[in-house]
Amino acid sequence: MITSLALRLFGAYFRARRNKFSAQSEALRKIDKRMSIDTWLSLATFYSLVMALFFVPIFILAWRLAFGNFLVWDALKGLPGAPLSGILRLSGELLLLIPAAFFSFLVWRFLFNQYLVAIVWERRMKIDGKLPYAIGWMASLASVGIIPFEIFKKLAATEEYYGEVSKEARRLVRDVEILGMDFMSALRHLATVTPSEHLRTFLQGAITSALSGGEMGSYFVAKAEEYMEENRRQFNDYINTLGMLSEIYIIAIIAGPLFIIVMFAAMMMLSGASPMLLKIIVYAAIPLGATMFIMLADVMTPAGIK
Repeated sequence: MITSLALRLFGAYFRARRNKFSAQSEALRKIDKRMSIDTWLSLATFYSLVMALFFVPIFILAWRLAFGNFLVWDALKGLPGAPLSGILRLSGELLLLIPAAFFSFLVWRFLFNQYLVAIVWERRMKIDGKLPYAIGWMASLASVGIIPFEIFKKLAATEEYYGEVSKEARRLVRDVEILGMDFMSALRHLATVTPSEHLRTFLQGAITSALSGGEMGSYFVAKAEEYMEENRRQFNDYINTLGMLSEIYIIAIIAGPLFIIVMFAAMMMLSGASPMLLKIIVYAAIPLGATMFIMLADVMTPAGIK
């Protein structure tokens, strides 16, 4: 119902301007979102307007709490103030609400666009994390003589092990079995829509190997060795970086604050200093710093071992 309402309101506008939103259309293809670009843009615009309208009473309340007086709020409570001055101030404050609501709409519209970028990035990281293991598994199947399409079909059925890589293989199987593409055309299509540069390179290499008369199974075996070696280098770099990060954590979050706490406690006993700085360190700086290090370690951790 919301989708049909959004399309009635904004669908014609975005349908006539599809070519201007090629980046968003490409992002929808990469995340395999079965939705047209005009539908997505209409929904994003509709929800942005709704959120902007919700922002107006929040803005009024925030202004009231910050400055103690906002005539629109008083008018809603039945207290409009003096007649003439009240009307003038009410008009000015209503004009102030228009740019505030418009700014809120632009912010939410930008966030909807960034949501697509974030989903594409997340899928790319997940694919890259599982790809070396998936290629190794594909190489083991190729070494016993299973044909390439059957390898991709079996890979599509192993989502619990290979996650987003299996979902990409499922797209290829869908193109062949449902849309009627031949295997090579499906490989080319998957290479153009996948968000992972590593997977795109692997698929393009497989296409080149097949067209040049080589065995695709031999290519899988060779790429498996290459990707596993690259994976080992990546994990060595990660371990070294994690070791350096742990040393910084010990100095910045454990030893440093402990030294400051002991020193400041001594100063409090000798000169009667205020305990405010000590409270800030104990209740704010240390928890916030530890949380930031945890988030940093999580971001740096390769997707293949999460």
